[in-house]
Amino acid sequence: MYVTGGAAWTNASDTTTVTTGLGTATLVSLNDTRAGWTLGGGVEAALTRNWSWKLEYLHIRTEGWGGTAAIAAPFGGTVTESATIRNNIVRAGLNYRF
Repeated sequence: MYVTGGAAWTNASDTTTVTTGLGTATLVSLNDTRAGWTLGGGVEAALTRNWSWKLEYLHIRTEGWGGTAAIAAPFGGTVTESATIRNNIVRAGLNYRF
């Protein structure tokens, strides 16, 4: 068994649009890379002298996504979007040792 952790980088994009009787407009469009962290653990066991299997779980989290845009007339105002990126990854593997 083992525990792993460290830095993570995520790249995500998101677009917020609004549709009214007057048409459709893009309010906020985000595309950015952010640093975050990852933490997880796993297990690895031998099958034979050279072969082993593994099962691993990782949780990745990146915060600080967001943007603000003005809403055009005749409605007026602003729209603000913020997000935290969370991702859960499960990996299974087969290893061969030379």
